[in-house]
Amino acid sequence: MAPRIALSGVGLILAGKAVLSDITLPLSEDRLGIIGRHGSGKGTLLRVMAGLVAPTAGTVRLERV
Repeated sequence: MAPRIALSGVGLILAGKAVLSDITLPLSEDRLGIIGRHGSGKGTLLRVMAGLVAPTAGTVRLERV
């Protein structure tokens, strides 16, 4: 079974700075690629998706389908 991840309105503030803002992203495919410029928040987004960092706003939902 492939996991399905859904982000809804996810935001994250670290050290008083908004590093993620209002990210809504439904994912249901077996593969995922995240691309972006250096320092754009890709690693932070993955940490939030993995549950290593709790978002300050919004929800992250992981389902087994």
